[in-house]
Amino acid sequence: MKNKNQNSVSLSVKTRMEKYLLGRNDNTPVDVLYELCEDVDPFIRSSVAYNKNAPKELVSKLMFDTDDEIRAIISKRSDISKEDILQMAFDPSSAVRHGLARNRNTPVEFLKAMYNCQALRVSVAGNTSCPTCILEELSKDKDEFVRGYVASNASTPKTVLYNLEFDDIWWVRELAVANHKLPFKE
Repeated sequence: MKNKNQNSVSLSVKTRMEKYLLGRNDNTPVDVLYELCEDVDPFIRSSVAYNKNAPKELVSKLMFDTDDEIRAIISKRSDISKEDILQMAFDPSSAVRHGLARNRNTPVEFLKAMYNCQALRVSVAGNTSCPTCILEELSKDKDEFVRGYVASNASTPKTVLYNLEFDDIWWVRELAVANHKLPFKE
């Protein structure tokens, strides 16, 4: 195994794109990921945030990165814990809160709280772990985009999709019909 100084030398001669691709590569050694996580360039740090094999400790560190985009990437990861989700729920960045609202692992009680925030309703409506009772409510939302996300959500019950087939907005109707749960009509 290379020591930290050897990795530093090898990373120092890499281009920005090479570093980024190295950070995204699931086979990159953990010690290299740690070094990339310390890079001053948020683009490089974001590559580590996307790496599904990044260790939990590294993911936790990136949860508090100064860059909103990096925290938003972390908020969408399927491997963040409920405790991490709770900490991130109060993030000042709307991108982070939207990521949590889309995350399948976000606890139902958080989805229910997020559903009450108009700005997050679209993201909650698109979450395939969203409870049926919330999807039913969101299917009646005044915002056509919220209804569109409900119509395209694979977890939306057939009864809700049938109602959305008659929505006032043509593309919401199209999304409801296109949802795989409705039978094909000729």
